[in-house]
Amino acid sequence: MEFVPAFSVWTALSGLVFLPVLLALLARPPFKLRPPGRRFQLSALIIFISWAAAQFTQDAPESQDLLIGGILLTGGLLCASTLWTLLAWGFTVFLLLALAGNRDAPSLDDWIARYTAGRGVTMFTRDRAGVLLRFGLARVVDGRFRITDWPGRKVLAAARLVARIFGIAL
Repeated sequence: MEFVPAFSVWTALSGLVFLPVLLALLARPPFKLRPPGRRFQLSALIIFISWAAAQFTQDAPESQDLLIGGILLTGGLLCASTLWTLLAWGFTVFLLLALAGNRDAPSLDDWIARYTAGRGVTMFTRDRAGVLLRFGLARVVDGRFRITDWPGRKVLAAARLVARIFGIAL
């Protein structure tokens, strides 16, 4: 019984590990690509083409190994795409930023109005604020909404660091 993964599986996993490095490289000069969606698309395309090209270096790879490697790579890129969209366009992180920037809010409606720049309250915004409250990133203190020191400020610091590494404006 062999415990070493097939070459196509190994290269697919290697490509997925390299994806964050490539995203960070494309966020910096001289390769800087500003739109986060295009940056991810280009990174995924480079990884996929590199994986496919690497398969030609092998003598007659097994078809089931190619299929497994391709499925692993595609599934991994889909999962990474979901994480990337949450990072690049994360509504909840921006809601937390609005609270951090204003120190506290006298009511949930005021917090939401600050986030939406006065454009009104939506059910989605209320839902996201509820998530922040349930996970302890924000809380009610003396009837006012505030970001928590732990985990709120720590999660926010991590989000800012990751955004800086990957060149995403928060």
